[in-house]
Amino acid sequence: MNEHDRLVDRAAREARTVLFVGGLDAGKSTLARATAAFALRRGRTVAYLDADVAQKTVGPPATVGLKHVREPDDLTLERLSTADALGFVGSTSPQGHVLPLVGALARLRDRGRAEGADLIV
Repeated sequence: MNEHDRLVDRAAREARTVLFVGGLDAGKSTLARATAAFALRRGRTVAYLDADVAQKTVGPPATVGLKHVREPDDLTLERLSTADALGFVGSTSPQGHVLPLVGALARLRDRGRAEGADLIV
């Protein structure tokens, strides 16, 4: 098992929240989807929280989006694009908008937990 697989395995089995941080096009969304898929296969309840206000996976630009992942097909880009809940940030750049971004993330994380997710990716 390589380092990538070990990280995905550990996060999917043990974590309650996983945050991927990195540069533009570094593979954060791909790694997040892999972690969510692995956790789902392990019987965990998963929610995908998209904090990237510019390059969106969940929801429209200038928002934070939450998507509950109930089955593997929910991790396709087409299904992920439709959010279960949104938080408005109002900008496609986090610079100068950190408070609305963090506030939206916290509200949606709490909502995901309240709606049954034991892992937020």
